[in-house]
Amino acid sequence: MIEVSEATVVYGSGRGRLEAVRNTSFKVDKGEVFGLVGESGCGKSTLLRAIAGLAPLTEGRITVAGQAIGSYRENSDRKLVQMVFQDPYGSLNPAHTVDKVLSEPAIVQKLRSVEQRVDRSLREVGLGPEHRYRYPHQLSGGQRQRVAIARALITEPTVLLLDEPTSALDLSVQAEILNLLKRVGRRRNLTMIMVSHDLAVISHMCMRIAVMQEGEIVEVLGVDKLRNRQATHSYTHVLLNASLQMEERKNGSGS
Repeated sequence: MIEVSEATVVYGSGRGRLEAVRNTSFKVDKGEVFGLVGESGCGKSTLLRAIAGLAPLTEGRITVAGQAIGSYRENSDRKLVQMVFQDPYGSLNPAHTVDKVLSEPAIVQKLRSVEQRVDRSLREVGLGPEHRYRYPHQLSGGQRQRVAIARALITEPTVLLLDEPTSALDLSVQAEILNLLKRVGRRRNLTMIMVSHDLAVISHMCMRIAVMQEGEIVEVLGVDKLRNRQATHSYTHVLLNASLQMEERKNGSGS
């Protein structure tokens, strides 16, 4: 479903030149949930934005369902690939009601039965008709992220890109959103790529995980190998140890 071939994304030039993503390749099968992990600044979000067509490739090629993703995307490309961003408040227009937020992409894509689509999308993400005409500031963080997910789903995409979709939420709400994404993904047979720095989140959602360091993928491994700490690259072990220490601190502070 997704093929990234020797992708490179460069910002700036001369002394200010930054290779955010460097010579990166991987494939994601139809219906697979694929994870990208690494420290902040390693290039994982830039790579996700490149797949969405939001960050132009300097070199390489990205295809989704056999279609090349370029700097200019047709409406059909936008319908195929949708994205859920990290900040559920910043990604919603504060001057638009939930109804407008959800109606707009359906209207742009010239889809039929917009009213019914909005109603169905709200129900699918666990929101009711009472939320339809509220503004983002009248919703909780979890509700805002549900609206963002509904907006991404309303055009019936094949691929859903998730850029740390739970990192701005409380722990209890994180679990709800992750379970919602799992249910929706299975029901719609979505292909998903999730970016996160949280290995616990990634292992809960994903089938395979790519580990990024300084713009490059250094290792791809199955979730079982990740859980059993069977990584081969030294950097992956560093991430695993850091994650384990963080969990121990959390458990210690809660006891």
